[in-house]
Amino acid sequence: MKPSLDERARVHEDVDATDLLKNFEFKDFEEEPGISRKMNYLALFNLQAKAKMTDAINDSSFFAFLGDRGTGKSTMSICQAFAIDPDFDPANVCFSFEELKEIITNKRKVPAVWEEAGVGAYSRDFMNQVNKDLNKFFQVFRYRRIAVIANFQHLSLLDNHTRLQLDVAFWNMSKVYHTPDGKPYARKFTMPYKVLKTPFTDPTVKPYKVYGKGPNMEEIGVILLPIEKDMLEMYGVSNAFMHEYQKRKHEFFTEMLDKEDEPKPNPRQAKVIERQLEAFRTVAHNLILKHGMSKRQVAEFMEIPRTTLNDWGIFNSD
Repeated sequence: MKPSLDERARVHEDVDATDLLKNFEFKDFEEEPGISRKMNYLALFNLQAKAKMTDAINDSSFFAFLGDRGTGKSTMSICQAFAIDPDFDPANVCFSFEELKEIITNKRKVPAVWEEAGVGAYSRDFMNQVNKDLNKFFQVFRYRRIAVIANFQHLSLLDNHTRLQLDVAFWNMSKVYHTPDGKPYARKFTMPYKVLKTPFTDPTVKPYKVYGKGPNMEEIGVILLPIEKDMLEMYGVSNAFMHEYQKRKHEFFTEMLDKEDEPKPNPRQAKVIERQLEAFRTVAHNLILKHGMSKRQVAEFMEIPRTTLNDWGIFNSD
């Protein structure tokens, strides 16, 4: 016998997608070419995030989109943000963890997209601090009711403590096909995973299951996604929003690359410069105190501005 919805809800540890089936009707996407009926499950996860923002639940949520480059992680992140909040603000797309911290500490009840979260992950110290801060937010400041939607290539960026905070992780994929006349094209897919957790073991990640037509739980499995243009239109993402998003993304990462290309100071050369500077200070000091020259005379003699002598702490007046 198929369990009741109340019995289904008790299977899960928290507010789960299956519990939201009570008032949810599946849209029939089958008549629209290229759109899987399984897209309905994405709506369930969005409803779960919105439920956590209510006074009754008073919690934040954490989605992650994982996969190789070019698999639609960014597009899906933005679309899910719009599904949670149709008035999603482009300023809530974060291109660094510092920008994300600004939102999760100063705003409430909004989605926040953490774009290209893995870009800063090459420093182990950096990711250690990120994991600490994320844990602190979800455990201590969950009442701010932020839906954090991050995208990066691999789950290894998050330590076990931070993985415990995940509501759902999506594995994004892309497959290349060919038309009858040999022209290549790509289709994108996603597959939801649930982080299984107990207080006694490390978290494990398994394909997300929900109750199907029978009494047993079934994997949601792979979901075929619409092409990008159709998907953006489906979620109400305007061309103006995407233009602003692409502009900010280009500016941020161009500036970041420019900073990385700046020559790094050579420690040995810096020490040489410091010794030379100290020698100049000593000469100026002796010319003023031992030889009675004024600051103006010393500045002209050494061909340096008088303000430099002030910066060096040499205050003998003319």
